[in-house]
Amino acid sequence: MFHTLRQTCSESIEKRLNDQNLFVESADTTVKIEQGIHDATLLNAEENGVKTDFDHFYKYKMTKKLNSSGKEVTIKCYPFREIYREHYLKVISALFLNPNRQTLHARIEQGYVSLSDVAKMSHNELDREKASLDATRRNESTRTLDVRTEIRDGKTVCIPYEIQYSDEDPAWVEVPDSEIQCGKCKSLKVSIYQQQTRSADEPMTIFANCLACKSRWRM
Repeated sequence: MFHTLRQTCSESIEKRLNDQNLFVESADTTVKIEQGIHDATLLNAEENGVKTDFDHFYKYKMTKKLNSSGKEVTIKCYPFREIYREHYLKVISALFLNPNRQTLHARIEQGYVSLSDVAKMSHNELDREKASLDATRRNESTRTLDVRTEIRDGKTVCIPYEIQYSDEDPAWVEVPDSEIQCGKCKSLKVSIYQQQTRSADEPMTIFANCLACKSRWRM
């Protein structure tokens, strides 16, 4: 018999599926999604030594401040329920709230991802676009650049240099020009990267980043 928490979450999933008209051709969609959440919860609980029982709880005491005085209260904690809720909220966000959710929907409809496996996937696996963008930003942030103001051809311009480290003293190497010009500062010191912002069967979007003035734009 379903625990009431599982029943409540199943009803919420069913409503969201109907509201957004998702996966209408798939049979037992709600059952697969919720069962995946429960399976992921069991796996996570077993890995962390948590008793796999929705009704298992422990108590602890804490001091709750009321105005200037404190009052000791007893708190009940249901660890298995908390793990279940975490997986449930992750699935709800990935399937119904995430701005990039259409790509995940396409991967599910094309058979690359199973509905029952969504809860077991990491946040990076669920949102590849954000993961790719975060990785690009990390690479940019770890790239050591020194932007200098110089006069060239009678004009004051910003020139980015990459600091390259070796066993000897660091070397400042000017970033080479690209074929793209920044619309703000007119520099050619522009790097580009691609990101999947639409469905998986559409081309990736190209973004540009000016290394001289830090402007970013979509191409």
